[in-house]
Amino acid sequence: MSLDPVGLLEELLALPGPPGQEDAVRDFLKTRLDALQIPHRTDARGNLLVGSEKPSIVVTAHLDEIALIITGFTGEGEACVAPLGGVKPFKWGESVVEILSTDGTKIPGVLSFGGIHTEATGANISKDSAGHALTFDDARVRFFQGEPEIGDRVVLGPDRRKLTRLGNHKIAGPFLDDRADLVSWLLAIANFPPLLGARGQKQEAGGRVLFVASVSEETGGEGALWVLGQHRPEVCIALELAPIVPDAPILLSPEPVLWIKDGFATLSAAQIHRVRRARPTIQSAVLSRGGSDASIGQSMGLCAHGITLGFPCENSHGLEIMDERALKTLTDTLLSLIE
Repeated sequence: MSLDPVGLLEELLALPGPPGQEDAVRDFLKTRLDALQIPHRTDARGNLLVGSEKPSIVVTAHLDEIALIITGFTGEGEACVAPLGGVKPFKWGESVVEILSTDGTKIPGVLSFGGIHTEATGANISKDSAGHALTFDDARVRFFQGEPEIGDRVVLGPDRRKLTRLGNHKIAGPFLDDRADLVSWLLAIANFPPLLGARGQKQEAGGRVLFVASVSEETGGEGALWVLGQHRPEVCIALELAPIVPDAPILLSPEPVLWIKDGFATLSAAQIHRVRRARPTIQSAVLSRGGSDASIGQSMGLCAHGITLGFPCENSHGLEIMDERALKTLTDTLLSLIE
C-alpha cells in the first residue's frame, strides 16, 4: 500500500485530539495500520502500540495537540478556559472553536476577548492589557447551543485545521507538532522489516522495537511515561518538531534535527555520536526550554537514553511552517537508527 505523506498529514490535521481525548487521531491510525495488515494494540492509558512486547527501543510520536479546557462559567453561554499544554492567546487569537463534550458531541463556539469600543474599566481588553501579556483569564468561549460542562476540551475549529502550500516545498498548518511526526511514525512502521514479516500473523513482531503513538504528551508526557515505566527500555526515541529560535538557529530545510539538550535532559556524548554516525548531515540544537516523551522519560530514569529527533519548524505552537520533504528524511533517519 502506497502512503502519501502530505495527504496523510492533511487528513490528520483535520482531526481534533486534545490531551485525554485523542480517540479520532488514534482511530485514524488504526485504520491505516489495518490496511497495511500490521498488528496493533491499545493499552489501558490509550496509547497505540505496534511491535515488540519486550522492547529495548521505544519510538514515540504523540497523538495529542495543545488545547483548552473549560474551568467554569460566568453566565449563560459563556465559559472560562485554561490551557492544556503550551497554547498561548496570541497564537490563537479570536477564533472559531469546538467544545468537545465527553459524550463526543461537538459544540461550536468562539474564543472571545471582548470589544474595544468602550472606556469602561475591565471591559476594553486592548487598553486594560497594555503593559502585560494577555492570558486565558482574559478570554471567554461564547456558545449558543448545547450544555458543555467543566472539563470539556476546547479545540480549534475546522476552518483553522487546514494545510496551506506555500511553494518551494514549504507547508503551513496548526499542530504539525505532532501530526507531521505521526506521518513519519507510520511511514517507518510501513517500512520496518521485522513488522513486514508479521503481517496477518499473531506472533512477536518488531524484534526489539516498540512503536508508540502516545497520549497526553503536551501535559507532561503522561502516555509515554506509562509505557516506559512498564518496560524501562535502553532507548526512547521521540519524534518531535525542532523549533527555529534565536538560541537554536537551525535551517528550515528537509534535514532533521537532533535535540542535544532541552528543559529536561541532556543527551550523552555516546548517543550524539551514534546519531551523527547514522545521519552525518543531521542538524543539532541546544534548546533552552521544551521537552519530549524521550527527554522527560530520561529525566525520570525510565529509559537509559532519550533521543529526540525533530523536523525544523517555524512558529512552534502556532501556525507552524515546515519543509514537506522532512516527513521522509525524518523517517529515513529513524530507520537508520533502529534497523
